[in-house]
Amino acid sequence: MAVRELTESENIYILENINSNTTKLLLSSDSKKFNDYSYIISNIESRKKLRNKFKEWAFNPNLIFPFPLSSEQCSSIQCALHKREYVNSGFVADLTGGLGVDSFAFSSVAESVLYIERVEGLFNSVKYNFNVLGLENVCLINAEINVETIDSIIGEFLHLKGVSNLDLIYLDPSRRRDGGKRVLSLSEYEPDVIILKTILLKYSPVLLFKISPMCDLKAIVNELGNVTQVDILSIDNECKEILVKVERNSNLTEDQICIRAFNLTLNKENSFCFRFYEERGSIPFITKDLSLEEYLYEPDVSIMKAGAFKLVSTYYNIKKLAINSHLYTSDKIVEGFNGRVFKIIEVADYKKSTIRNLRKIYPKANISVRNFHLSASNLRDSLKIQDGGDITIFGTTLNTGDKRLIICRKIS
Repeated sequence: MAVRELTESENIYILENINSNTTKLLLSSDSKKFNDYSYIISNIESRKKLRNKFKEWAFNPNLIFPFPLSSEQCSSIQCALHKREYVNSGFVADLTGGLGVDSFAFSSVAESVLYIERVEGLFNSVKYNFNVLGLENVCLINAEINVETIDSIIGEFLHLKGVSNLDLIYLDPSRRRDGGKRVLSLSEYEPDVIILKTILLKYSPVLLFKISPMCDLKAIVNELGNVTQVDILSIDNECKEILVKVERNSNLTEDQICIRAFNLTLNKENSFCFRFYEERGSIPFITKDLSLEEYLYEPDVSIMKAGAFKLVSTYYNIKKLAINSHLYTSDKIVEGFNGRVFKIIEVADYKKSTIRNLRKIYPKANISVRNFHLSASNLRDSLKIQDGGDITIFGTTLNTGDKRLIICRKIS
């Protein structure tokens, strides 16, 4: 697909239809109004994917986004801005530039950013957008990063800038094989992170790798080596990115590595930091009978991904419903809790008579499960309750082994 500037009429049409169904648009008579309608549709699809990731770009009429897949795969602006903390100034290389959101964020604090993208069309669109945005401290290179090209590309950039080292190298490798199959091992990423790591450490004392949210953290830490920190980033209680920080000459043990779980918003970052040995040595407070207290707590998904199941109980001084049920309760609200807080309305048995009564009292509710024998969708089918409203019903298992339905209302 050739990359080109959009006409004024095309821009107006795109922004007017940013919420439209593109399949219906393709079948409409509008296709006869423009010479390159497929290009317009691609820009609409891309902006739809960008709306919740980077609103300012999605609604900027002067930018072009002809590749929907790149918009789907790019970082959200919240995650990109979080990465800025890894560098306060100096020189940064973004080896897998993509749509350019991360390079854009780095450019606001770095003296100069090296952006590299192998897909020519995507590279040209980002080059156009960065020019529109007035980013003068980003050097853009259309190339593929591998063991054969890395030395010449970075070496030329360093020579151009008159420096001997980069301050940070960021790499977001592909985690899918041909056909879309996900891979979890670092050696299967494209490019191969294990092979590249040794080469990259010659050029920067700090590396930052984005890895699969599906990975096993301890396995990744041990496979990669030289790890000093792991950040797990979630937005709206959905795990978005896992970032692994590698430092030259670091020999930290698994238990010395700092694990940081973040819930990101546009205005703040809520964090929960710990080390693996702290979780391993924690003895959680467990509810001793069938009764729960006044409030229910569900930790942010990034904390759960980090594996801080027991530590949440001791850190916030709240009781765990069961060792494998990652819900917590207390008789008073815990300020600053990283996650969702609910006021418990009632706790019901999971049995036929209860189910019949619940659907009469709560015709609408949000359904969730923790350590329950049914999935959330199967529990909804069982309860025959419509989705929505301000009530949440948790299906879970108490420390006694009893199945319970916790009916509650969200506070925060």
